[in-house]
Amino acid sequence: MLVCVIRPTQAIRQLPEDNPNREVPVFALTAHVMGEAQERFLARGVTQVITKPVDFKALREVLDQYSQTSQSAGA
Repeated sequence: MLVCVIRPTQAIRQLPEDNPNREVPVFALTAHVMGEAQERFLARGVTQVITKPVDFKALREVLDQYSQTSQSAGA
C-alpha cells in the first residue's frame, strides 16, 4: 500500500539540503481514509493525503494552494 509512494518520497526527502527538489510537494491519493493510514503517509514525508472518492473541488483547492506557495518561493 505505502510502498509505491513512500520509497520515492523518502528518496526525494534525502536529497542534499541545497537541492531545491528536496521540498517538492508530494501528494498521495488513496482509498485508505482511516487516520492511522494518513498519519503513516505524513510521517514518511508525504505533504498531503487525498482520499478517494476524489472531491475535485477540494483537489483543485489543494493544488492551487501548493501552486501559489511554489510560485511565491520562486519569486
